[in-house]
Amino acid sequence: MRTCCRRYRSARAVFATAALLALSYTLGGCESYLEDSPARTVGEFTDDATIQLIVKKRLVGARDIRGLRINVEVHKGVVTLIGEVRSEDERQRALEIAAAVPNVAKVVDQLELP
Repeated sequence: MRTCCRRYRSARAVFATAALLALSYTLGGCESYLEDSPARTVGEFTDDATIQLIVKKRLVGARDIRGLRINVEVHKGVVTLIGEVRSEDERQRALEIAAAVPNVAKVVDQLELP
């Protein structure tokens, strides 16, 4: 057999192996689509990132809140606000802003007074 044909077969075998590995990783990732799975789907991850961006933007834009001192975490539509606020009014206002964002399922308050 000619050398070029052997190389072609060898390259094909490597490509086939890589394709099978990629397929197995892809199918293994389907676990995250199961209900009650702690992992997020790509859509959930994207939704959470969008919610986080909107909440943070609104907190920073609010004049009565020090939005830069409040961290926003989102997992499957549940927003957690973490940080320090100056007063109970500021806390309530931050919670209201987060709850008003579309697709927010729940807001968890981990804000602290000094």
